[in-house]
Amino acid sequence: MIRSFIHYVHHRNSTHNPIGNDWPSITDEILDEFRTDLTHIYKFNSVDAIYITPPLNTSSPLSAATTTSSLSSQSPVDLFKRGIKRDFNAFPTLKDEKHNDQWHRTFVNMARAQDLSDVLNPKYVPQTTTAYDLFWEKQKFLYAVLEAKVDTAKGKSIIRQFENTYDAQKAYEKLEEHHLTSNTAMFAATKIIEYLTTVRINDGSWHGTLENFLINWQEQFRRYERLVPAASHYKDEQKLAMLQVTVHPFRELRQIKNTALLTSD
Repeated sequence: MIRSFIHYVHHRNSTHNPIGNDWPSITDEILDEFRTDLTHIYKFNSVDAIYITPPLNTSSPLSAATTTSSLSSQSPVDLFKRGIKRDFNAFPTLKDEKHNDQWHRTFVNMARAQDLSDVLNPKYVPQTTTAYDLFWEKQKFLYAVLEAKVDTAKGKSIIRQFENTYDAQKAYEKLEEHHLTSNTAMFAATKIIEYLTTVRINDGSWHGTLENFLINWQEQFRRYERLVPAASHYKDEQKLAMLQVTVHPFRELRQIKNTALLTSD
């Protein structure tokens, strides 16, 4: 509502009808009519604009109109640069290849929070010149992040393949491909499934609760399925059979079967 009110003030100034000091004249009905009018919704479609607008001089309607017109004509690139504060240091550093699973999850979440997730989508292709210009700005920023935050020998080697083009989209795709399909990844998948098929809750290796054991068991399956093709994923019935052996002699499996513990989702 506050944003709508500020937009209404801009509108009144741009139409040479400033409010001046007559604030009580703005009724709920007037404001509701303004903020639900599609014409005004499209005109004031940038939330960022209200943070960068200098104080309007109500004694100069022409100046106010010029300012509003300038804001509405800003390109997506301008709005990207002035919009969400992008925090370089919020992204995690990959220092060890074996921790890449957690690193990718945090890195993707940070990119999404800072409106950069399309760069991490290998299938995304900008369709217009405006979209391309915006995508290029995002690429430049995220490539700098990758170059600084990937601190493993192999990772640096992959990122540096694109130092002349700043192609963060391709660099991230190649890095993820390495982490999912390299010999190291295949070895990790083998070790995980070996653990899942041999671990027993009463073999002395687990010292926590049954609930935490099940959570860890599910997490290991998630890691395994990330590293292998879908055709190699186990069905829920197979997982249940494995779990029945794993947690014997505990008998709480009737509740387990009805939970999301066994689903890939």
